Amino acid sequence: MSTFQLRQQAALPWLQNLGQQTVALAAFCLADNHQPLASYRSHNPGSNHNAWLELCPSKHINSVFTELYRVMQWDKECLILCNATQLGIMQLFGQAAGFRLGPLRVAQLQNRRGNLSQYYLLHFRKGRPPASWRQQQQLFQLPYQADVAMPQQLFESLLEQFTQPNDLVIDPFMLDGSIASYTLQQQRRFAGAQADSDKFDLLKRQLNALPDATELMRQSISDNNENSTGQIQLL
Repeated sequence: MSTFQLRQQAALPWLQNLGQQTVALAAFCLADNHQPLASYRSHNPGSNHNAWLELCPSKHINSVFTELYRVMQWDKECLILCNATQLGIMQLFGQAAGFRLGPLRVAQLQNRRGNLSQYYLLHFRKGRPPASWRQQQQLFQLPYQADVAMPQQLFESLLEQFTQPNDLVIDPFMLDGSIASYTLQQQRRFAGAQADSDKFDLLKRQLNALPDATELMRQSISDNNENSTGQIQLL
């Protein structure tokens, strides 16, 4: 039986409540409309002099990477599916947080008309890179799956490669329930966050409908579920 926990919370404060080095795999998708990832700022709106580039204004993505590095176990992976406009900035943030940059996988999704949409699966690792990175498949040609953020054929093989049964997998953004569903079907534990109340309720219903998946409810902060640093431990 697989277990999961969901929180109606934004990614950054949710990650800040996770215990240190508790996560075996982090995986999430960035929406195509996840903009702006960068914008120009200036002291004088009427002049381009002394302007600077501000990355991810109001998104706190850089702090998300810092927290991801803290909660990840050593020699474990973080996988991020993004588009071409998001790729470079995500690479910079991951490496700035301390992650090693692994093989870049290209996912080409083909719809019924034969049109291709191309996405990139960033691979970060907390720890030394293994020799097996050189043999990793880097191009995946997959059928398009409507309303699915993470392609199943792409993620499931990596899930089996990087985790063991009962390991903890997290998705701090939860665009949909695809990562959670694949994780629970492979007998791993899952935890995730979604700030929007409607999407949160829908995700809870979807995951509770899965066979052999059990939701673990949050205990009160006054219970013995809080450690000495004030962080809430996953059940």
